[in-house]
Amino acid sequence: MCGVGLFGHITNSSIKNLTIEKADISGVAGVGGIAGCLMTVSGERTFSSIINCVVKDSKIEGIEDGFSIGGIAGIIDMYTHGAVIDCKSVGNEIKAMYNAGGIVGGGSVYSHTSIEMCTNESTVTTSYAGAGGIIGVADTISVSACSNSGEVNGATQYISGNSNLMARGVGGIWGGAGVSNLTGCINAGEAKGFEGVGGIVGSTRLATSADGG
Repeated sequence: MCGVGLFGHITNSSIKNLTIEKADISGVAGVGGIAGCLMTVSGERTFSSIINCVVKDSKIEGIEDGFSIGGIAGIIDMYTHGAVIDCKSVGNEIKAMYNAGGIVGGGSVYSHTSIEMCTNESTVTTSYAGAGGIIGVADTISVSACSNSGEVNGATQYISGNSNLMARGVGGIWGGAGVSNLTGCINAGEAKGFEGVGGIVGSTRLATSADGG
């Protein structure tokens, strides 16, 4: 089931001025402190936003093969333009097998993600690919005036030579992205991983198969 958070799914909606503290939130896909999944149900592009929200001192994690886990939002679904503005993730423990971010876990293919003036002070960990202080991975993304001071740990369970498990993309701001724009961001957190590791951006080449496709 995709979509676990204070709000499981939102469509064409705006959430503002909320604070969550000392929560324990878990699920398999699309898990976030405020909203699990920003989604479109009509097949037409819609816009949803999360503004001026704070999640702190909480545990937000993916269970089993959990993916797209974020401090504020879990996943931006196909055809959705999702915006996260002026939000903070503070003192949280955010974990996934794939794709975890201090603010947003991941953006699906064809989605458009905008993150502005957000701060992460939480620890982000993935067992394999896609860990970022602000966002794990995304298709089309714009990040501006954001900062990260949380530790970002990717590929913690990866064993070199196992070609069936991707372990690429760990970054202080984002782990990986396709079409992307990055403006005025600061990372002061440590980023650790196996392949494609950067203080700001981990990788712009994210494989979806073992042969690099």
